[in-house]
Amino acid sequence: MKVGVDSVLLGAVAGFSNPHNILDIGAGTGLLSFMAEQRTGALVTAVEYDYDAFIQCSENVELNKKSGNIIVIHSSIQNYTRNSNEFFDHIISNPPFFNNTYKSEIQSRNLARNNEKLTFSELLNCVSELLSDTGIFSVIIPYSTQESFIRKAEDFKLFCVKEIKVFPNEIKKANRVILEFVRDRENAIFEEIIVRDSKTNKYTEKYKKITEEFYLKI
Repeated sequence: MKVGVDSVLLGAVAGFSNPHNILDIGAGTGLLSFMAEQRTGALVTAVEYDYDAFIQCSENVELNKKSGNIIVIHSSIQNYTRNSNEFFDHIISNPPFFNNTYKSEIQSRNLARNNEKLTFSELLNCVSELLSDTGIFSVIIPYSTQESFIRKAEDFKLFCVKEIKVFPNEIKKANRVILEFVRDRENAIFEEIIVRDSKTNKYTEKYKKITEEFYLKI
């Protein structure tokens, strides 16, 4: 999977609040884990189900000399949750969210894109089991699923405190939303990000300002 805007945005805007430890659910090749570690210096646990992605993530951690900062685990998050006794100050995830509608000849891409191995309810159940009492859960999902996701989260006593609508450009509708959840109800904060200018197809100044420390060139 290529580096995409979804993960870059989530990693750049996640509301880290001096966490001691962070969990990256569905780490892929490690992008969110690296961004979280870069921003916080916290210990990051990266859990990845697909074996090839796990190997690549492990290699990326070793090549970047982050073995003491990022721990890579080959497991489904369901199995990890059943066997873990650790609680995390922050959990981040760019989960698979297509409902069996995106199919590729490459099985690893199917696992990364489709939620048949990790439904939203399963994800939220795992988060509810692993999040510390004062922890924060940050996730990016399709905007069309926002309301149902928030309702499901409340079933697990997770309450939305931030919504960031993501627009591809200023003339298109929002297609993604970044949500943050905590265990106690609070007044929610609402924000918007436009990724590109429709006339030039270049990144907007706001997007560049938010993400510039993570690109070699933007």
